[in-house]
Amino acid sequence: MINPDSGRITVARYLDADKHDRAHLMNGGSNQTQVVILIEDHNDNTPRFPIDLVEITVGESQAVHEPFYVVHATDKDKRKNGAISYSILSSHPPCPVMVQPHTGQLQLTDPLDFENIKDYRIRVKAQDHGIPPRSTNMTLVLHVSDSNDNRPIFETTSYEAEVPENSPLMTTVLKVRARDADSRENGKVLYRISNGSNVFGIDERTGMIYVNENIDRETKDIYHITVTAQDQGEVNEFSWRNFV
Repeated sequence: MINPDSGRITVARYLDADKHDRAHLMNGGSNQTQVVILIEDHNDNTPRFPIDLVEITVGESQAVHEPFYVVHATDKDKRKNGAISYSILSSHPPCPVMVQPHTGQLQLTDPLDFENIKDYRIRVKAQDHGIPPRSTNMTLVLHVSDSNDNRPIFETTSYEAEVPENSPLMTTVLKVRARDADSRENGKVLYRISNGSNVFGIDERTGMIYVNENIDRETKDIYHITVTAQDQGEVNEFSWRNFV
């Protein structure tokens, strides 16, 4: 409002630069002048995330330095008071992750390893550029999903066994075993004989090798067999071991 005697302009009500950053005043008398008042923004708003807790799943095969998620906060203030920068406050356990300060893009600095750590709890801060600055935090729970990045490994490099000739069919010869550090189907191992005769068979689930045909030492006294262990991931991993 304006004092008609002194010409002093005073604020008649609360001003909010976030809604209107200027005011236009006109004197209604015969001699008119226009007054434009620019309203200076005060850093009275704190950045806000849409939600305080987010859970995401990232595969352990996620590429390093490639964005996998974006955090985003808003601030109702203008100019630098509304400009936001992002940072990582903490991670438990320590996670190889960084956030781009201006875009909020999250990226890995080192590969994830499902077999080592499966879950992370990360605190992200959004801070405006006002003086003094205002900030808010959010929690990001990162679940690591398993990728088929481990191959089956046999317990020993080679196997030897002796079988009496004329052994009945299905006689057990020996049991081979391979382990896979992956989980679920990625770590489930099946066995097969990949070369050699049909004299011996193998249980694909247990790795038990058994007599499949009649054995005659006078015809053949030694057999060389290669056993393959294969996991059941989408991209299969193999290992081979010889049996004599």
